[in-house]
Amino acid sequence: MRRNLIALCLWVIVITNTFGAVRSFTDIFPNLNETQKTRVFSSVGYSEFNLASAGLQLLPRSKSGISISSPVLSRQPSFFVENLLVCPYTNRYSGLITVYNALGRVQTLSGRVHRDDVPGKDNPVFKETTRIENARRNNPLPDPPPATRIPPTETMYMRLKDTNFGNSYYKAELTATQDELHYTLSNFKTIYMAIFPIIKENKFIAQLYIEPLAEGVLIYSIIGAEVPDLVMSKANTVSNMIKKRMDIIIDWLVDGIK
Repeated sequence: MRRNLIALCLWVIVITNTFGAVRSFTDIFPNLNETQKTRVFSSVGYSEFNLASAGLQLLPRSKSGISISSPVLSRQPSFFVENLLVCPYTNRYSGLITVYNALGRVQTLSGRVHRDDVPGKDNPVFKETTRIENARRNNPLPDPPPATRIPPTETMYMRLKDTNFGNSYYKAELTATQDELHYTLSNFKTIYMAIFPIIKENKFIAQLYIEPLAEGVLIYSIIGAEVPDLVMSKANTVSNMIKKRMDIIIDWLVDGIK
């Protein structure tokens, strides 16, 4: 009996040291006030907008030590929009594979309406969303069937037909570890508004960090973009347009995992 107990204790120590204990929200964000926490655990989450000079305000430290901010900072964005949300667990959630499969259903992003739009008014931001072959070939591809395992890395390309930006083209890069997903979305073609270029290629980025916590699935995102000075003078308008799109992507992801 004593030998079995010792063996069990050693097994727990090995497992904990290998994979680490599940973190709680307060482990990662001990300094948020109660109002902010209430927003984080609501359906809309908590957001912060800041010019790049102010830096990131909510940045968590990933469990694996992989830098969450490096892909964003390397683009030298003019501003940041950070979003923080914890999605409660439901019977549908069966680990990070649920999140991975939700991120893979690109076509279901099409036609979604922003949460703040007038009820009953059908005004989707993304009119059509599809995978494409690669950065040079725009042939549409179907979404794959649900996976049973998460690859350590993956790259896919997509075309989003946007109400304001027309056809916009993005590369999505995923990195997975035992306890987290890093999902990077960047534009590989210039983004236009009408005929005016507003974001050059590779100067927009959305970074998602996803980690299962004790309280639910943490979804942290950073959006950044380098924009011309003329556009920057209307930064609030531009950032709101970009944030609206990230809101839709996060709502789409949450609906896919809850």
